[in-house]
Amino acid sequence: MIELCCNASLAGSLGHIQQAGTVLMLPAGLDLGRATIPAPASPQWAVLRDRAEEPVRIWTDRTPASQCALRFAACLLTGAPGRAVLQLILPDWEARPDGVIVEHGNWGDLAPEELAAHLSETVELPPLRVRMLAGEWRTLADENAPLRAMVNGRLISVEAEFYDPLIRRELPEGPVQVASLIGNVLGRQRPGADDRLLAGRIRAMLDAGALRMVGENPDRFYASVVERV
Repeated sequence: MIELCCNASLAGSLGHIQQAGTVLMLPAGLDLGRATIPAPASPQWAVLRDRAEEPVRIWTDRTPASQCALRFAACLLTGAPGRAVLQLILPDWEARPDGVIVEHGNWGDLAPEELAAHLSETVELPPLRVRMLAGEWRTLADENAPLRAMVNGRLISVEAEFYDPLIRRELPEGPVQVASLIGNVLGRQRPGADDRLLAGRIRAMLDAGALRMVGENPDRFYASVVERV
């Protein structure tokens, strides 16, 4: 079994699961920048070509980066007829034995023993579905947008400013530390975006004059303090 994922924490945890196979990292951050078609010279392509008889399991969650990685992987796998392509989808939530409901953001949040408990939920993707996913990635690549996001359960191309309204929604009346602002966006709005993407948008909003820097920390941007204009 070859395990495909785009989350470094998940990749590390899979190394501690006896039932897991060889872990192969997909490119991270595929929701940012131009969507590219995997080249035959890519390391992922070489491994999959050399081990063409092994089934592949793709670990996915609801984040844009993971959904991009799923479609990127489909492009890698469409040329391998007869290979079993499996998918393991992170549930949005689950009930613990103590009755507490736990909401999940991405696979990297789970401990190795928790990951192992989900292996039985693996499903096989029909070849037609793999081809459809690959086609969606090629369409996204043709659109050449700066960003991709999940909207109403669909992965679509969006403009770079897509998450700015969520940042504005979490701005208080007074000053706020960048780290707190990002944490509130991630925790309350749950965009599935990476914190570094949001930090980049806050920098862009500062440059555009939409935010004002009131306490800059040159060494640690997240410790800086900003406010609305």
